[in-house]
Amino acid sequence: MSVSTTVVSGQQSSSGPADAAPADSRASAETSPTAIAVSLGSGQTHMWVAGRGGLSCPSGDTVGTSHAPVRRGRVADRSGCIDVLAGLIRRYRDPIPAGSVVVVCRPVLASATEQDALRQVAAAVFAPSRLVFIDTVRAAASSSPTSAPKSSR
Repeated sequence: MSVSTTVVSGQQSSSGPADAAPADSRASAETSPTAIAVSLGSGQTHMWVAGRGGLSCPSGDTVGTSHAPVRRGRVADRSGCIDVLAGLIRRYRDPIPAGSVVVVCRPVLASATEQDALRQVAAAVFAPSRLVFIDTVRAAASSSPTSAPKSSR
């Protein structure tokens, strides 16, 4: 299986094999691929699924262990990150189908190796048809209000 990867930061896209089977492949004939957004943060992991809303849970540094899956915004333990995301998926009433489009926030200064770790985690959990990376700063800016504050006269 091949996953198309796009980086939203002016860098070129790449394509690579999905390394692992999805952690939860409960997709049925009644479900169709959807849009998913993921942010694996040092304090919180957030996931949003189109039509289902968002969920979050503690992750990384707030867990209080040196074995936290995310430390300083970087994947420190791939299997731990997979477990965190799989736990969030189980909180949704209906299964999330394989083949969805997944947008993953990554630290602005993430190296190619760190981005690859994020890609492997997302591929293992979601079995996406397309994986898009967006810098955390760009993600924050795109979710801010679009109208500028009115200046006082």
